[in-house]
Amino acid sequence: MMVVRGRPEPEGPVLAAADGSPQGAGAIAFTFAEAALRRSELVALHVWST
Repeated sequence: MMVVRGRPEPEGPVLAAADGSPQGAGAIAFTFAEAALRRSELVALHVWST
């Protein structure tokens, strides 16, 4: 979960978080497309649980 306080800046980077699940593949594809549309950086975050 990500909490953004205040007004997010539309020119900021796009954050992609993945947990390795099959459902996450669609989310990753979406974030790549969104970053390309915005012409912004893509910040990748890999998460897991123990």
